[in-house]
Amino acid sequence: MDEARAACGRLDAPDDAEALHDFRVALRRLRTLLRSFRRELGRAVAKKLQRRLRDVTRATSAGRDAEVQLAWVRSHRPELGRRAGPGLPWLLTRLEDRQNRAYTDIRQEIPPEFRQIERRVRRGLNATLLDASQAEPSFAAATSRLIREHVAALDQELESARSTRDPDAVHAARIAVKRLRYLLEPIAEERPRVGALVERFKRLQNVLGELHDLQVLLGDLGVAVAEAAAERARRLHAAAL
Repeated sequence: MDEARAACGRLDAPDDAEALHDFRVALRRLRTLLRSFRRELGRAVAKKLQRRLRDVTRATSAGRDAEVQLAWVRSHRPELGRRAGPGLPWLLTRLEDRQNRAYTDIRQEIPPEFRQIERRVRRGLNATLLDASQAEPSFAAATSRLIREHVAALDQELESARSTRDPDAVHAARIAVKRLRYLLEPIAEERPRVGALVERFKRLQNVLGELHDLQVLLGDLGVAVAEAAAERARRLHAAAL
């Protein structure tokens, strides 16, 4: 929660290229822990609040997608050389416009919404943590159960990703890796072997993330080409009249 608050405060800084990424990572960690420990937390954080956290995360997706796609296209620009022709500047302009629009919406809408959610989440968690009236399983017992559940879910998602080229399957596998990684991170400092495992999951997450980002980019390129062709046809039609 503290990391999400700090990153949210940096969203207005135009030169902070990592603010949005850090904010999204902190939100995902928070949502993963709230979801994973919902049995232990009970009604500390209402489902409505968790849905609002989900919606905040989703509202930042367009900006992050455009940011990632811009970085990928720019990094491969030297390889394309003259073969890219006028299409490359056109694509870069399109992605930059999309990123700017998304960032404008994020800076206007996300901080006030997140601050309101944060206050209510903190209030609920503090009340639950201070209430010792009910005996709950230890952190070790709860985490052990959750690790087994998350490993089983990851096995299933990875098998689905292997058997299809569906971007949604790759994305689901990446999410499963993230959830298990975020669950393990709090104990990684105390257990070196867990820390090494977290690093392996991080590398797997990056590979799946790059694959999914390319799949999304290919889909967006198809849409962009279709829109460009339609616009050219409209101009030719108008010129012929």
